[in-house]
Amino acid sequence: STEKIVTALGLTVRDLFPQGGEAPARARKPKKQKTKHPSADAATKALQWAHRKDGGQLTRQHDYQDAAGTLVMRTMRFDFPNKPKQFGQAHRTDDGSWINSGMPSPRPLFRLPALVAAGSDEPILVTEGEKCAEECVALDFTATTSSQGAEAPKKTDWSPLRDRDVVVLPDNDRTGQKYRDAVIRFATDVGARSVAVLELDGLDEGGDVADWIAHRRLAGLDDKAICAELQDRIAKAPKVAPAQATDAGADRQQIEVVPGQLREMVDQADAALLSSKHVERIYQRGSQVVLGARSDEPSSPRHGTSTHARSPIILKVEY
Repeated sequence: STEKIVTALGLTVRDLFPQGGEAPARARKPKKQKTKHPSADAATKALQWAHRKDGGQLTRQHDYQDAAGTLVMRTMRFDFPNKPKQFGQAHRTDDGSWINSGMPSPRPLFRLPALVAAGSDEPILVTEGEKCAEECVALDFTATTSSQGAEAPKKTDWSPLRDRDVVVLPDNDRTGQKYRDAVIRFATDVGARSVAVLELDGLDEGGDVADWIAHRRLAGLDDKAICAELQDRIAKAPKVAPAQATDAGADRQQIEVVPGQLREMVDQADAALLSSKHVERIYQRGSQVVLGARSDEPSSPRHGTSTHARSPIILKVEY
């Protein structure tokens, strides 16, 4: 063994390493450099080629420009016959070449030149996704979104919304709610003149403004009538008070991390999760799936304390 060999040499294992007794750090492999392409189209073709073996087809692509109108980013959607859709991004680098990867922050808003050119009194519609924004543009609205939707709104430069009237049209699901709240926060932070939220009725779970427009067309309405209806709904959309937007997390509970007090910290986390008005939620706690609720009656002591009526409690979900 190694120990016997070094002992026979009159050494110790510690002597095999540099002073300090620590093993030398392993040399890190250099990161593989992304292939550079001469144009956005060349980068797109390279990604199409990469997906060919799985039957991937480029079904949508959307270009992003900076305020001067220079193409700086492209998003792509690929659909496959036997696996879920995938998204890709390509962006322009400082030397003018293009690489297939997410653009570093800050990223421009979708259709930024049109947003900048819009009249100061014209509302700016913010949707979740480029398709929805384009459907609104087809009805003569000024609309925008951020790349990757709810996944990365913080990577976008929202400052062009300063002094603008912003109307958020969220998708009808939890992801849509998450994106709605993010847009409200970012638009308010950059100084939007007003922020309103238009929750469209009649949408299925996961539905969006593009679906709403499609439903209106199926009902026999032409685009002029749909535009007039949407304008009326936008005018009546409730505005978000600045305090409501900026102080959304002001009452969040803080959890004190104390070594050796894991159980107490778990209890604090449970209480924090259940402290909002939307208490009924399912989440994972360790290896169990649990449901957050509020007790109707006082409970027996837990870890030396008892819960009062309407206190947060954790219920194991049987499945």
